[in-house]
Amino acid sequence: MNILEILGAKYDKAISGYTKAIEINPLDAKAYYDRGVAYNDKGLYEKDFYDKAISDFTKAIKINPQYAEAYYNRGGAYYAHKGLYDEAISDYTKAIEINPLDAKAYYDRGVVYAHKELQDKAISDYTKAIEINPQYDNAYYNRGAAYAMKGLYDEAISDFTMAGDLFGKTGNTEMAIKCYNTAKELINMKQYNHAVACTNEAIVEFTTVGDFFKKIGNTEMATKCYSAVQKLKNIK
Repeated sequence: MNILEILGAKYDKAISGYTKAIEINPLDAKAYYDRGVAYNDKGLYEKDFYDKAISDFTKAIKINPQYAEAYYNRGGAYYAHKGLYDEAISDYTKAIEINPLDAKAYYDRGVVYAHKELQDKAISDYTKAIEINPQYDNAYYNRGAAYAMKGLYDEAISDFTMAGDLFGKTGNTEMAIKCYNTAKELINMKQYNHAVACTNEAIVEFTTVGDFFKKIGNTEMATKCYSAVQKLKNIK
């Protein structure tokens, strides 16, 4: 048997056990939830099982409307496997209402907001996740990305650096290096943008002065100013 067959057999066994538990007690919310998790995990290899996972999470919620984990996992299935962003946000929001200290729910809702290009809402959720769990490396990483999308380079550099430190502490060297390299690229981008801004200001100034000299008949100084403008444009 290959690895996929081994994993498939493992999930089938779990699903069979939870199904028997449900047959014995059709109101066992946890059995529906656990079977939903098994279906969801099996869906990584056989995508048809995602709908079954969502169905089981929904049944668990109907039996226990305060089942935060069921909302959370259904939200994950809606987002990652079905592309239903609004439904995912709704489920993550419900999970947060039930358990306001669920850092993962805030984080994952932030991820969905970011995919909808709602960067301010994403940043707010990542920040809340970090407040609950100050060691949340992925929250720092994704908040850094959201800040970068908004052009807030100082904030992004700080978050990517922090994420790199946290990934390094947990031994995730690959992600740590990725974070530090991203921070370095943002520093270079910030310096470049500053240089471009200064160059643009200089172009405006030299053009204005050149026009003035041209207006009063000082062709030599006007030519020097316009020449400086051209050199600056070539630098850009």
